[in-house]
Amino acid sequence: KDALTTFAAHAMHQAVDALSKALISPDVIKACALASRSYGVYADNPMKMIEQQVLGTLQGRIRATMATQNIDHPVLNEIGLTIPEETGALPELQNSPAKRMQAVAELKEKRQRLQQKGAKS
Repeated sequence: KDALTTFAAHAMHQAVDALSKALISPDVIKACALASRSYGVYADNPMKMIEQQVLGTLQGRIRATMATQNIDHPVLNEIGLTIPEETGALPELQNSPAKRMQAVAELKEKRQRLQQKGAKS
């Protein structure tokens, strides 16, 4: 657990550093200043509105990317935390032998029905 926490903290530090470098450019600062002036006309806290917009966008993009990301890193392999390969099977079938057998029986029935339909035509 400690090794994973230490590695995750290091990885997050690198990610935040890279994100800061990407976000804090002269163009972004100009856009934020313009938005702050604009929001300041009708809002009490324009900086909060900018923060919410930036955070909301980043959270959505990070979540979408994380959902499809398979993390493979030598440090994770070394501490024994590897992600199992996808088998293509539904998780509920992987975790339940009874459901797997039921699915096999249903497929067998469907094949037989299709074969019978094919023989009749």
